[in-house]
Amino acid sequence: MHQAPTSPTQEMRIIRNLGYLGHYLYITRGCRGGQQFILTALYRDGDMTQKDLLAKTKNTSASLSEMVSKLEAKGLVERTRVDKDRRQTLLSLTKEGRKQAKEAQEAIESFEAHALSILSDEEKVTFCAYLDRLVEHWDTINRDEKGETACQKK
Repeated sequence: MHQAPTSPTQEMRIIRNLGYLGHYLYITRGCRGGQQFILTALYRDGDMTQKDLLAKTKNTSASLSEMVSKLEAKGLVERTRVDKDRRQTLLSLTKEGRKQAKEAQEAIESFEAHALSILSDEEKVTFCAYLDRLVEHWDTINRDEKGETACQKK
């Protein structure tokens, strides 16, 4: 009779720990496509079109537009039409938006410096390489599960 192992496998530990770290980052830093991300992206990169911002997020166009509308209603973001192409909308931070984005960016930078301070520079390089391999592999798995063909990847 086969008995289940009493301790988790290495794979289970890795997945569980990645899940914990992902949840921790999501809760403490805001998700990649959230309002905080939009504010800090505009703070770091300056004014940009909504299309350019969309390329930086993992959101749909509709959800990004909804978040930008909420930020606009809070007086943190302004939308203006681009003179050369009136179909495009340029996003910029208001004075209050810049203040909040600066505070958020400083908190992010402080967290990033402290969160990985336990690792040496060499360990960080190695860890990044492992994470890059995992991301690439998981992207492949995701495409395969969705049945994406070679012509769709282009």
